[in-house]
Parts: sequence; C-alpha cells; structure tokens
Amino acid sequence: MAQRPLLYLYDSDLKEMALNTWRQIPHSNPILVDPSDPNPDAWTTHGADLALLELSAATESHYFRIARALRTHTNIPLLTLLDIRQTDLPLLALGAGTSGILDRSPATLQPQLSALLHLGKSHHHPPELAVEEVPQKFQVKILKQGLFVRKQNSLVKVRFEDLHWIKGMGNYATLYTAKEKLVVTYTLKNLLELLPKPTFARVHRSYIVNLDQIDSINSEGIFIGDQAIPVSKGYRKFLLDTIYVV
Repeated sequence: MAQRPLLYLYDSDLKEMALNTWRQIPHSNPILVDPSDPNPDAWTTHGADLALLELSAATESHYFRIARALRTHTNIPLLTLLDIRQTDLPLLALGAGTSGILDRSPATLQPQLSALLHLGKSHHHPPELAVEEVPQKFQVKILKQGLFVRKQNSLVKVRFEDLHWIKGMGNYATLYTAKEKLVVTYTLKNLLELLPKPTFARVHRSYIVNLDQIDSINSEGIFIGDQAIPVSKGYRKFLLDTIYVV
C-alpha cells in the first residue's frame, strides 16, 4: 500500500481528488511538490514510495524536471496522469521514463486512484509496479524493450537489442545503432541505471557497450563491426568476468 505518495498536480480538482483518495489510508502522508523549489534534490529526500505527476501543456517543463530528479535519485514507481486523447502526451511520458499512465478523465480517474491503494512498495525491480492485486483494466503498460528518444519534434523507440554502444561527453551521450546515432541529454551514469544488466556494461569512462553486440576483444579494446571501443584497465577484469570465455 502506497502510504507516502509524492504528488505534483497542477489542476486543483485533480489535486483534491488525489488527496481525498489517500485520506482513506490511516497515517498516510502525501507530499505535495512545489515546482518552484530551487533545490530539486529536495523532492527525492522525503522517503516517498510512489510518485504521481500530472503532464499537460501547463506542467510539461516542471514535469520533466521532477521526473528526471526522481529517476536519477530514487527507484520509486513514477506514474503519469494525463489526457490520453492527446496522443503526444503518452509518448512524452514514456520518453521521460514513466512506469505507467493514468487517464485524467473524471469517469475513470477515481477508480484508478482507488486501485493505487493496492499497490505494494517495490524497490527490488524498479521502475516496475507491483500490480498483481490491481484489477486488470487498471493495469498500466510498462516499457521494457527499449527507450523512447527525442528526435527533432518526435520520439523514436530504440530497442535495447538494436543499441550497440553509447559514447558519453559530460551531460550528453550519443546512442549508436546500426542505422543511426541519437544525442540525448543524459550522463552515462544516468543511462546505465535505465539499461538492462548485465547486457549493458560500462567499459570506459566514456563508453557503455551492449555485450551481445561485441564481435571481438583484444589488447586494443572491443570491436563491434569495424568500430573500436577502448576498454579502461579498471573495467577490463569486470568485462572478462561478465562474458563467457571458453
């Protein structure tokens, strides 16, 4: 049961509905986020066990700031409340790493919020939700096969199996597939937290590789096709211990 949700709800009616829902839980203590807080790290230090954030035209900039802080510093489930009739919003939410999406329509929102009262705390398999006790029609879709990456005015899905390697440069990283390369505003450390292990491993301060894509390894580094990727001394033993050598 989620007893300490973190809420960022711009619409006053939605906020009141959510607060009334959690008032049904004895000793619950919802946390209301102030997006104007100059220290966003404060959003991650309250011991919340669930985050419910509203995504709309009015909240988009704050939504992404809060979602990134939560995803970077916590492993609590992140749920996004939005109008599913606006077809671009679910894609934006998935691109931000949401665990699930709730429709803000008054006809369906209250039952969905009530269903959340049955969610268990799950810190062992972030960012998935413990949905076994939630009615089937309220279960949320979870992105497991890849990442949505912003490209110009759209979001494109990059399947994990198609992602060959990632090169980092400060707060930016370039994702390389067989067909294209995509630049994202993430550090390698943050990206590694989103990628499935042990398939993806850091082999250098500037590189993450998909171990399934490696063609060969020698004293000079890793080769994926014709691309040579350096391996730092500190990561080499870990790499060799992770792969099968016969």
